Amino acid sequence: FLERLTPLRRRESLPLAARFAHCPEPAPIAERERLSYRPIAEGEVWGAAWESGWFHLTGEVPAAWTGERVAAWIDLGGEGLVTDAAGRILQGVSSGSIWLGDFQRELVPLFERCAGGERGELWVEGAASSLFGVHTELDPAPGAPRSLIHPQPPGAAPVNGCVWRCW
Repeated sequence: FLERLTPLRRRESLPLAARFAHCPEPAPIAERERLSYRPIAEGEVWGAAWESGWFHLTGEVPAAWTGERVAAWIDLGGEGLVTDAAGRILQGVSSGSIWLGDFQRELVPLFERCAGGERGELWVEGAASSLFGVHTELDPAPGAPRSLIHPQPPGAAPVNGCVWRCW
């Protein structure tokens, strides 16, 4: 059932600009704007197990999406806490769960009904860990694929509200 619903949740999408600041230890939200950011590419390793980082995501809703419900799609390859530009917490994101293998929480609501042309800005504090730090491998070796975190490209997309509610 979930395999059939997954592709229906979002239709077309557009990439968000992504910048990243590496933090071996978690950095408080108040310090996020003082960090040194650089662009980050899809699949680029951003942290070893238990390291942290801040992601700054920006984009603009196309006029063609007027009237649509729009969400950001964020898959850091680990866990994250998403905030708006003012630092208000929106929700958490996660790349998986050991209890439900295909679980992901990667859609973040942005606009219930967009007008087109809205600018979106999100900040995400990322943690290079699976859900609660539990990996499906009990003890991945340093440098093993499961011990390094690779982001997927963030984007924004109109979402199917009916399917979203079923998810």
